Amino acid sequence: MTVNRGRIIIVDNDVLAYIFEEIYDIDKNLFNKVISFLVLGNAAIWIPQTVKSEFLNSPKYKRRRKRRLEKILNMYINFKECPITVSSNEINSISPYENDKGEADGIMQGQKALLSDKFGIFDYHFLSNDRKALTKAENMNLIPYPYQNLKERFREVGIILPL
Repeated sequence: MTVNRGRIIIVDNDVLAYIFEEIYDIDKNLFNKVISFLVLGNAAIWIPQTVKSEFLNSPKYKRRRKRRLEKILNMYINFKECPITVSSNEINSISPYENDKGEADGIMQGQKALLSDKFGIFDYHFLSNDRKALTKAENMNLIPYPYQNLKERFREVGIILPL
């Protein structure tokens, strides 16, 4: 008998910004469907600390993004900040480039989770639009999850996203 392992999605900043800005601004009802689909279909959705910082670092949208993110984090217990601590040295070991820190943080958190007794029972999917980051994630034994694949899953259940 095969045991069905829970799936944890680790979200990259590009996808987080797309969902929380573009989809929300286009259609709040669609945004709610997307969030519900993610929450119901996964054991957890993790936002790495560096991704959260990058996401909230936009001066133009900081207050609005913070309010939206806090609302979702409070509404859904499995939509949360990643509980794994990663040092800046560990992040730099994956990528020394400033614009890749969020991806490196997410990948390292997934890697550490895989090796832990507490979190090792899950499958870890790294959700991103960045091909290089998806390849790095796969090389570190995470399951790459291109955003395009998620959009196809949305379409299969009748959630049609613009763009």
